[in-house]
Amino acid sequence: MRVIFRVDSSLEIGSGHVMRCLTLAHSLHRNGAEVKFISREHDGNLIEKIQLSGFYVYVIQKKRFSMQENSLSHSKWLGVSQKEDLKDCAHFLEINKPDWLIVDHYGIDKLWHKNMRNYCKKIMVLDDLADRNHDCDILLDQTIGRKNDDYRGLVPDSCKLLLGEKYILLRSEFFNWQKYSLKRRKNPRLNQLLISMGGTDPTNFTAKILNSLKDCKFDNKMNLVVILGEKSRYIENIQSLISTLDCNVELKINVNNIAEIMANSDYAIGAAGSSNWERCYLGLPSIIFTLAKNQEEISKISNQYEIAITSSVDNLNELCNLIKKLEEKSKNIINNSINLIDGKGNLRILRYLK
Repeated sequence: MRVIFRVDSSLEIGSGHVMRCLTLAHSLHRNGAEVKFISREHDGNLIEKIQLSGFYVYVIQKKRFSMQENSLSHSKWLGVSQKEDLKDCAHFLEINKPDWLIVDHYGIDKLWHKNMRNYCKKIMVLDDLADRNHDCDILLDQTIGRKNDDYRGLVPDSCKLLLGEKYILLRSEFFNWQKYSLKRRKNPRLNQLLISMGGTDPTNFTAKILNSLKDCKFDNKMNLVVILGEKSRYIENIQSLISTLDCNVELKINVNNIAEIMANSDYAIGAAGSSNWERCYLGLPSIIFTLAKNQEEISKISNQYEIAITSSVDNLNELCNLIKKLEEKSKNIINNSINLIDGKGNLRILRYLK
């Protein structure tokens, strides 16, 4: 079976789309599929990471953005109009003729899918916005609590909808660390606090968190772990800021053992992105901030299911109180999290990709 992913990453888009595609790609590869990628060369892209993961990438050159008519809310993320992107991808698809074309891009909709039907047997879409029309055979949205009605009128009647926590994608490293992580949660206490605001953290929210933590009183033995992606513009700024903090701080850049780090952390501060599901699977109590409009639904669901302490970016002055609240509710958050995600999403999805 031949599979091609169409996905982008950049300083603005972040790394989440590529990371979840890589998770599915590895699962497909282990089951005998031939997997390749198509990705545009945006600033801050993760093309090299995809290649180092063992997959061929057909690289599309970055171009000057041209707005299309009736543009989507995330059209700019594509970098060109959908019609132009179609032309850039068509030749590679025509040569490879994939059984499955898997698309993970907020800047692509039904217009793009429909025109690609000539070059592939079936199309799968990864989404979590439910804000535009798709022409696909399978749609995967792993947002907890997502319902069929959310995509009513947005997909063909024949489309198979894979929705909610049953289909959450997790990298294999998380399966290896769950048992150890949950054992550590039996007596929650704050010895290590993890801060991870996404691969690029384009607004440098990490710095704002570190400044807010200066007002918090921690035990001298408390260890603070800060994670940044290598594409972040603010690495030097964070390094300078760390030197002003009283507690032990460790800055990790471009880590490849995030599950191990999460498992050894007692609490976390993160963004309301897909990494929230990873923290839940390991039972890691977290404070999550909504940094972008597309994260609002995850924040809302996390609050509803009580799997994290949620907050807006305007409440950073309350961070010390939020940490105290997290400590008080940690056992409840741990139990809610581990009962929600069973880690079998990869297997359930593969059953439909034949």
